[in-house]
Amino acid sequence: MSPVPIITREDFSLLERLADCPALQGELGRATVVAESEVPADVVTMNSRVAFADLTAGLRGTVTLVYPHSRAGEGRLPVTEPLGEALIGLRAGQEIEWDFPLAGRHRVRVEAVLSQPQRRRRAV
Repeated sequence: MSPVPIITREDFSLLERLADCPALQGELGRATVVAESEVPADVVTMNSRVAFADLTAGLRGTVTLVYPHSRAGEGRLPVTEPLGEALIGLRAGQEIEWDFPLAGRHRVRVEAVLSQPQRRRRAV
């Protein structure tokens, strides 16, 4: 069973507008929605920098999860990409199996949430 994603109210409100992304909408439908002040520090939220492992492909990487209107590249991954859809709402240490259109089903794990906007705001 896949872990239940945790999404902030603000992220949920913006992400639900992306109706042309059925996999993302499916994750939002399963999500626990919380206030920004209640999101745990180890959850992947929008604009979080996250270390991940693709256990199926044997790859590791670090990305910043961004909205699709933001410029991709330079380590920035749109949430509408399959890997972004898989990572949103997961906690460090959690794994999910996700379908990648050109590569089949992969098992992805969040290794660490290196930075999270909500965590930075609470520290100020």
